[in-house]
Amino acid sequence: MFATSAILVRALNAERNGHDNIKIEVCHKGNVAIGTVVEYDLDHVIVVVEVTSALDVYCVPLSHAEELMPDIKVVAVGRDISGKLMATSGTLTDSGRSEDRGHLMFSTCKLSEAMQGGALFEFDGNFVGMNLFSNMGRPLFLPRDIIFDRLNHFQTSMEKIIFPVLLKSVRHRKRLRCGTSLIS
Repeated sequence: MFATSAILVRALNAERNGHDNIKIEVCHKGNVAIGTVVEYDLDHVIVVVEVTSALDVYCVPLSHAEELMPDIKVVAVGRDISGKLMATSGTLTDSGRSEDRGHLMFSTCKLSEAMQGGALFEFDGNFVGMNLFSNMGRPLFLPRDIIFDRLNHFQTSMEKIIFPVLLKSVRHRKRLRCGTSLIS
């Protein structure tokens, strides 16, 4: 599974009701795998895609990190449609409003459209966040802590859905084994 920008899901929302069975082609080093959107949050512009085949990719460890401060040097990375790796550097900036601190963050990286959903790293290799889009001439990104929180929310939501289904299945099997039935 991986997280990326939900821009595509948002665009599809205008064409169809719901987001069931959205398939995404995941291209990496000449290999193409079919991924399925399993979770999304259009408010935070994040989508989780599940890929059934194994891809040789580096997994970024996620956890809460120190507060991101303006003026940290960063590099934004992404791949264009042909798979070519693209990178651009810049610095972190904030919105200038104290109430947005830590939530609404920008960089000075010059992003192309193909870099939406790509990673943003500090120069020392620490993962900072996910590039979203340019807003008012400044690229907006989703900070690492918010990604971490949203992924935990998705996991908790899935557990809330899966547990009742599993419980119902166990109860049904128990009834079959005991020969009991419910009369409506």
